[in-house]
Amino acid sequence: MQDAAKIIEIGERHGYTARLGNGLSLRGLARSRLGELDAGIDDVREGMVIWRGKGVIFRTLGQICGLCDLLVQAGHLDEASHLLDEAD
Repeated sequence: MQDAAKIIEIGERHGYTARLGNGLSLRGLARSRLGELDAGIDDVREGMVIWRGKGVIFRTLGQICGLCDLLVQAGHLDEASHLLDEAD
Protein backbone atom coordinates (compact mmCIF):
# COMPACT_ATOMS: atom_id res chain seq x y z
CA MET A 1 0.00 0.00 0.00
CA GLN A 2 2.97 2.31 0.56
CA ASP A 3 3.99 2.01 -3.08
CA ALA A 4 0.49 2.95 -4.23
CA ALA A 5 0.50 5.93 -1.86
CA LYS A 6 3.81 7.07 -3.37
CA ILE A 7 2.40 6.75 -6.91
CA ILE A 8 -0.62 8.84 -5.86
CA GLU A 9 1.60 11.46 -4.22
CA ILE A 10 3.87 11.80 -7.27
CA GLY A 11 0.91 11.83 -9.65
CA GLU A 12 -0.77 14.63 -7.72
CA ARG A 13 2.42 16.66 -7.28
CA HIS A 14 3.48 16.52 -10.92
CA GLY A 15 0.08 16.36 -12.61
CA TYR A 16 0.52 12.82 -13.92
CA THR A 17 -3.20 12.16 -14.08
CA ALA A 18 -3.07 8.72 -15.66
CA ARG A 19 -0.51 7.58 -13.07
CA LEU A 20 -2.72 8.99 -10.32
CA GLY A 21 -5.56 6.82 -11.59
CA ASN A 22 -3.27 3.81 -11.65
CA GLY A 23 -2.10 4.52 -8.09
CA LEU A 24 -5.67 4.83 -6.84
CA SER A 25 -6.58 1.51 -8.45
CA LEU A 26 -3.57 -0.20 -6.89
CA ARG A 27 -4.34 1.29 -3.48
CA GLY A 28 -7.94 0.12 -3.84
CA LEU A 29 -6.85 -3.44 -4.52
CA ALA A 30 -4.54 -3.32 -1.50
CA ARG A 31 -7.21 -1.85 0.77
CA SER A 32 -9.70 -4.50 -0.28
CA ARG A 33 -7.22 -7.25 0.56
CA LEU A 34 -6.64 -5.66 3.95
CA GLY A 35 -10.35 -5.89 4.78
CA GLU A 36 -11.45 -2.44 3.60
CA LEU A 37 -13.56 -3.72 0.69
CA ASP A 38 -15.87 -0.71 0.30
CA ALA A 39 -13.02 1.81 0.54
CA GLY A 40 -11.03 -0.29 -1.92
CA ILE A 41 -13.91 -0.32 -4.39
CA ASP A 42 -14.21 3.47 -4.09
CA ASP A 43 -10.50 3.90 -4.85
CA VAL A 44 -10.59 1.56 -7.84
CA ARG A 45 -13.73 3.28 -9.18
CA GLU A 46 -12.07 6.69 -8.85
CA GLY A 47 -8.94 5.37 -10.51
CA MET A 48 -11.00 3.99 -13.39
CA VAL A 49 -12.80 7.32 -13.88
CA ILE A 50 -9.47 9.13 -14.07
CA TRP A 51 -7.93 6.41 -16.28
CA ARG A 52 -10.84 6.43 -18.73
CA GLY A 53 -11.04 10.23 -18.66
CA LYS A 54 -7.52 10.40 -20.05
CA GLY A 55 -8.50 8.10 -22.91
CA VAL A 56 -6.06 5.42 -21.79
CA ILE A 57 -6.82 2.00 -23.24
CA PHE A 58 -3.67 0.15 -22.15
CA ARG A 59 -4.51 -2.27 -19.30
CA THR A 60 -8.10 -0.99 -19.11
CA LEU A 61 -9.62 -4.47 -19.40
CA GLY A 62 -7.43 -5.70 -16.56
CA GLN A 63 -8.55 -2.82 -14.37
CA ILE A 64 -12.19 -3.44 -15.23
CA CYS A 65 -11.81 -7.12 -14.32
CA GLY A 66 -10.13 -6.19 -11.03
CA LEU A 67 -12.97 -3.83 -10.16
CA CYS A 68 -15.56 -6.43 -11.16
CA ASP A 69 -13.91 -8.98 -8.89
CA LEU A 70 -14.21 -6.57 -5.95
CA LEU A 71 -17.80 -5.73 -6.84
CA VAL A 72 -18.73 -9.43 -6.91
CA GLN A 73 -17.10 -9.90 -3.50
CA ALA A 74 -19.22 -7.03 -2.17
CA GLY A 75 -22.40 -8.44 -3.73
CA HIS A 76 -22.75 -5.69 -6.35
CA LEU A 77 -23.48 -8.12 -9.16
CA ASP A 78 -25.52 -5.72 -11.32
CA GLU A 79 -22.73 -3.13 -11.39
CA ALA A 80 -20.13 -5.80 -12.19
CA SER A 81 -22.30 -7.14 -14.99
CA HIS A 82 -22.79 -3.64 -16.41
CA LEU A 83 -19.03 -2.99 -16.42
CA LEU A 84 -18.36 -6.28 -18.17
CA ASP A 85 -21.00 -5.44 -20.79
CA GLU A 86 -19.29 -2.10 -21.39
CA ALA A 87 -15.91 -3.79 -21.76
CA ASP A 88 -17.30 -6.29 -24.24
